Amino acid sequence: MSRLKLRLQKYLDGDVLDPETGVVAQVFDVTPRRAATKKRKNYQEKIIPVGGEGSTEYEPIAVDPGQYIVQARLPSGEMVTESAIVKNADDVETVILRGKGSPRESMSWQQFVGNVEQVKSSVAGNRRRLASPTWMSVGLLEGQGPHLDVVAAEEGPFSGGSSDSEDAWGNLLQSARRQKPPFSLNQSRPVLGKDSGVKVDVFPVTWAKALGKKRTRRIYDIYRKERIPRVYALSPTRELVALPIPWMEARSGREVTIEVMVPQIGAARRATSSVAVRDNKLGAMLAYLTAGALPTAARLASQARSLLFEKYENPLAASAGAYILIATETDPDARERWHDWVGNLMRRFVWLPDGAILFGTMLLRHRQTREDVTAASEAFKAGFRRGLPFYSAGIRWLFDGLSQLARRSESDPEILEMLKLVGEVVARTNIRQTFTAVRLN
Repeated sequence: MSRLKLRLQKYLDGDVLDPETGVVAQVFDVTPRRAATKKRKNYQEKIIPVGGEGSTEYEPIAVDPGQYIVQARLPSGEMVTESAIVKNADDVETVILRGKGSPRESMSWQQFVGNVEQVKSSVAGNRRRLASPTWMSVGLLEGQGPHLDVVAAEEGPFSGGSSDSEDAWGNLLQSARRQKPPFSLNQSRPVLGKDSGVKVDVFPVTWAKALGKKRTRRIYDIYRKERIPRVYALSPTRELVALPIPWMEARSGREVTIEVMVPQIGAARRATSSVAVRDNKLGAMLAYLTAGALPTAARLASQARSLLFEKYENPLAASAGAYILIATETDPDARERWHDWVGNLMRRFVWLPDGAILFGTMLLRHRQTREDVTAASEAFKAGFRRGLPFYSAGIRWLFDGLSQLARRSESDPEILEMLKLVGEVVARTNIRQTFTAVRLN
């Protein structure tokens, strides 16, 4: 049978996304005699690999001889389209979709997930480069170029699983009112940036860099601890950015680099920092989540379920899978096997706020008894007490859940107090970003 071989040509700083975790493409059959038949479905969907010019990965799709249009919407919002003609029954035609290049090679991942367009629109007309460090800024290390302040909170309210993590909400708001960072810069470690051009710098961050170690060992063991240091970036745009670190790539077990991109400006009020996870196995899924393209991300539901099931390999990635599965559910009465996995994510990783928030959201959505509402209330309280969620959706879902509980006649004062604090943080959160970034001015 004839086939089309598909791939997206998009340079990702040498990385390649394989067919299981690439972008979603649609193949439309526009052959005149078949396109006119309304009863016949005239398109197929396929997940296709992403890589640079030298990539040899393709995804085949069986088709009949005819005329076809192949298109894909990238996480950045860019739509790419190519046409193909298959003449004979045994022909194999290669179709290469070409995404536009990034301004610099070091910005390729950021451009892929859509962060470059956001920065360009935010800093238009303001090209003033920072000349020296401010209270939260990209500084210039003599002889080494720009650097970003990164803090690993090993204790206190901003650490993961701390007994006083619930105080992170109030401390964060107090810092914002004083327009001061919640950490002393003496606690920070500088991360050197890449040469990314006139308007932005890109800073690669790993667990080892954040903690001042030579390398990261046995990430599995880190995930299983009751308490772990939480890592934050102090952005020149006066944001506290929660970094998803340590991030382990599934199957390979290697630590993935987290990129933080910040504008090179001193006083812009609309420009924001952005985070990209350079994970070859699920970078596209996270990118669609970044862009808010949940319907597209839902087509990767099988992958999302696998991430949630394999939560011990990477509970941060499992949380992303759970956000997609819960957000795209259509039947509130359905009982899915993965619902139990969300409960396990909450119980087995007590340092992870998102696990508790996801479980509370799911319980409220599928509630049938008063006991379900009570369990959801306890889950949201646990999520609050664990500190700031890694994902910006977690802050929004926590606020929504507490709001629903507060509207019930039996709501308790603790819920109301939590709702007040979370509401103020929501107003300062950049919901266009996948990972939590809270503005402090």
